[in-house]
Amino acid sequence: MYALQLVIAGLQQGGIIALLSMGLALMFGVLRLVNFAQADFMMLGMYGVIVLTATLHTNFVLSSLLLAIPAFAAGLFVYQFIIRQVAKAKLASAPEHAQLLATLGLSLVLQNGAEMIWGATPRSLPSAQELSVWHIGKLSIDQPRTIGFCIAVVVAVTMLLVLRNTHIGRTVRAAASDREAAIYVGINVRKAYLLTFAVSILLSVIVGGILVSYYPVTPQTGSDFILLMFTAVIMGGLGNVMGAMAGGLILGLVQSLSQLIIPLELNNAVVFGLFLALMLVRPKGIFGEVTRL
Repeated sequence: MYALQLVIAGLQQGGIIALLSMGLALMFGVLRLVNFAQADFMMLGMYGVIVLTATLHTNFVLSSLLLAIPAFAAGLFVYQFIIRQVAKAKLASAPEHAQLLATLGLSLVLQNGAEMIWGATPRSLPSAQELSVWHIGKLSIDQPRTIGFCIAVVVAVTMLLVLRNTHIGRTVRAAASDREAAIYVGINVRKAYLLTFAVSILLSVIVGGILVSYYPVTPQTGSDFILLMFTAVIMGGLGNVMGAMAGGLILGLVQSLSQLIIPLELNNAVVFGLFLALMLVRPKGIFGEVTRL
């Protein structure tokens, strides 16, 4: 029974990691951009939900949805006025190098800005929203984590359906597969890049809104997740959205089930040990040589 409890907890946590990682994989698959600030937008989403629940007296689900439009707009702004401008300036021999450094700088700005506004003290939602559970026999199922997992699944499935079955999705996939060929057939690659970046930021902010229902936030919270996100993306195969989803779920399960054999404080050692073993066997990730959408 205890093992089943851990499996449920692992899937709940893995769903959150998977959704975060899918945004990162989408960005890399299309833009070839490694965004070090990805998890910091999640942190801003967590603070945003705390502010909205306090001022509007809504629950964390509605507050997360209310952040969707500002998050999308923030993604458009960051790409248009930071990422794209850095690439155009040709500050490095390869534009992606300058963009990578720009995202690292943006991460530092977001962390320090959040600390100036909200301070370094951990903040969380009211305990009434954090501690509610369902009891099924001997199982105790955390309500916020379960709701968060369901939201993550719905968002992930919707994103995959959009990528595969809509004109916008086909445009994004074409831009990811071959930029020059996409331009020749009349596809607006710049628009595809802009939308991809904004959607990726939107996913991170939504995850933050879900996560804050049971996880306290500080300006450094993004640092707790960024390494797990990169691990999940690499395990699944760089740029492969489905692979990132699988990698996130695996990491969540491994983190949780490792408690059966080692102390909780050492579960990340098992995670990264598994990662190293997988890289030795399949250097290009779970999904083999697939590195594009």
